Amino acid sequence: MEGTQNRVSTWLTARHMKELFRVQVQAGPGGLPQLDWSFNSKAWRQLQQTLLGKTLLFTDRADWNDQQIVEAYRSQFHVEAAFRRLKDPHWLTFRPTFHWTDQKLRVHAFYCVLALMILSLMCRQLAQAGISLSVARMMQRLGDIRQVVTIYPTSQGQRPRSHTLLTDCDAEQKAILEALQLSPSPTP
Repeated sequence: MEGTQNRVSTWLTARHMKELFRVQVQAGPGGLPQLDWSFNSKAWRQLQQTLLGKTLLFTDRADWNDQQIVEAYRSQFHVEAAFRRLKDPHWLTFRPTFHWTDQKLRVHAFYCVLALMILSLMCRQLAQAGISLSVARMMQRLGDIRQVVTIYPTSQGQRPRSHTLLTDCDAEQKAILEALQLSPSPTP
């Protein structure tokens, strides 16, 4: 019986649980523990009005107004999503790393974060052009485009002549290429 009472006491140590629940453990039929409990609706309403759903934001950005602070807080998920992309094994991943020295690990981390920044800037540029795509969708659509470079032989001493050709693109891919200014430049 004492073990059951201890477990219930442990459950009630969470914040506000003792205020919300009245719990009593007694010996029931056959000596088995019997749990008697009730929920305090008045305490629940009081918590809802005074504490729950309230967030205090602290910042060192004294030059920001209230709206800017709240918008920055609500935009936090963008940063969290960007760092989750570093775990995505398909497009941009920090692991596996095949480096063992601190200096090489720092360089690896630098180019992963740099790639993350470039992807974010590309998505931003697409959004400014009215094309709303996730990073994964943008990378998938760009990954479907192939570029063929044909190099033609020339006489000795002359610069080789080349011709660049993209595979056929659908309307979405063409819009992405145009918005990102990635259309192939004409070759001589």
